[in-house]
Amino acid sequence: MSDDARSLLLGFVFTGVVLALAVMAMIWTASRPPLKGKDCSDRIANGEHASFVAFFQDPADHGALLRSIEDCAR
Repeated sequence: MSDDARSLLLGFVFTGVVLALAVMAMIWTASRPPLKGKDCSDRIANGEHASFVAFFQDPADHGALLRSIEDCAR
């Protein structure tokens, strides 16, 4: 077997393994129960900011963010 054919075969095998791992990860993720829902993300954002970027720009709200994340994780 030539070096080019061996490299091509090795590339195909590596690509196949990576794609198989990606598919397994997607299947595993889909089988997990969904997150607690939109109410947690609303509490995290406090309904005051249109985006997380704006939320992170206000240092006073960082403590509220951490509390909300901990509450939603339970």
